[in-house]
Amino acid sequence: MLKNDDLYKMRISAHYRGATTCDHCGTSIKNIVEVRGNGKTGNIGQQCAEKLGFDKYQIRQKLTHDQMKQRKAEPRL
Repeated sequence: MLKNDDLYKMRISAHYRGATTCDHCGTSIKNIVEVRGNGKTGNIGQQCAEKLGFDKYQIRQKLTHDQMKQRKAEPRL
């Protein structure tokens, strides 16, 4: 079972459709967000990812929380 602290430090490595159980809450999921980091790998549901602070754009672009903060801080042209 992945904890909130683990997930905050992890990077999204893939986002796809399938069928498995969420490593965070244990429910069955179809929209799978694969996360990796700190020597751990897991599959969480897109809804869990969003509840944990991952933005939809962040999920599609496979960004960490720190990378997302940098993107938001960059000036737009």
